[in-house]
Amino acid sequence: INTLASNAQTQISAAGGATLGTPYATTSGTTFTIASGIPSTAKIIFISFNEISGDGIQNLCLRIGDSGGMETSGYKSTGAKIVATTPTITADTIGWRVRTDTALNHNGLATIVLGDSSANTWFFSSITTGNTNQVEWSAGIKSLSGTLTQVGLHLAGGESYDNGSINVTYI
Repeated sequence: INTLASNAQTQISAAGGATLGTPYATTSGTTFTIASGIPSTAKIIFISFNEISGDGIQNLCLRIGDSGGMETSGYKSTGAKIVATTPTITADTIGWRVRTDTALNHNGLATIVLGDSSANTWFFSSITTGNTNQVEWSAGIKSLSGTLTQVGLHLAGGESYDNGSINVTYI
């Protein structure tokens, strides 16, 4: 029998339902905020990628921020990609790495979960695909100095987006 006598647990309830954003077109630019004004009550954030592509090698990163702005450093992120049977592993500190690839249309889902509200520590995981013989997954962690208020998308290599959309849902 497993009891939680000394550890108070908080249960996240979706009784009020999830909030679904409006899809944001990723057809130009290199960096943008995809959701701002995320309420302090949000504990889980889902980011969906629909046919996103850029005009070069895509070092696609997710970033989070608080009222002081978007954070551009201090991320712990590692991702692995398998094309056919060849694996590649990439680490990053400028954002949570979602994709590293050539101009393919990427589809997938990223999840950001609040792990420690006293330290504003968020955990990240994602899985995406670019074509029928490729998959990439990644995970990471990042603490903020304040409450998370925004999520952003960044192409780290200076490329520009040229296709697709992204959306955010939070609970």
